[in-house]
Amino acid sequence: MHGQKTGGNMKKLDKREKNLLIVLIVALTIGALDFILNMDSYLSFYSDENVLIEQTINKQAQKEEKIAKRNVPAESLKNWGEDPFYDPALRVRKKIYKPKIEKISLKLKAISMAESMSVAMINNKVLAIGDLIDGYIVKNIQEKEVTLVKGEQTTILKLQ
Repeated sequence: MHGQKTGGNMKKLDKREKNLLIVLIVALTIGALDFILNMDSYLSFYSDENVLIEQTINKQAQKEEKIAKRNVPAESLKNWGEDPFYDPALRVRKKIYKPKIEKISLKLKAISMAESMSVAMINNKVLAIGDLIDGYIVKNIQEKEVTLVKGEQTTILKLQ
């Protein structure tokens, strides 16, 4: 059977499996050679981080010594003044977005009270209790004011 052991014999590898095995062997060989050739670097990196820190500090000190040997006064490097290429007019400013406050543009113009049904004129529309205008529901109509509700927000329009 293909892909299974038969008796005590191992199965033969097909072409794809042989190619994968060759790639794996090559990759492992390259990794092993790299480790052998760069063993000092690997071992020093993983064995003692303090040595690396000291090497970095020593390199920085050497750079500072080279700068000091150039006979350039340190104060002249500090006081160069403003950047001649910097233009504050070209500075990118962050936009601040403020939430828009919804202005209510509802105007109560008239109220008509009757026993059977009271109505109110809001923005030239005649509305009864339960009617809808700009997302607001008319909840109550009284002699001089109308109560509107939108979600949890209650608004009272007064007759002027």
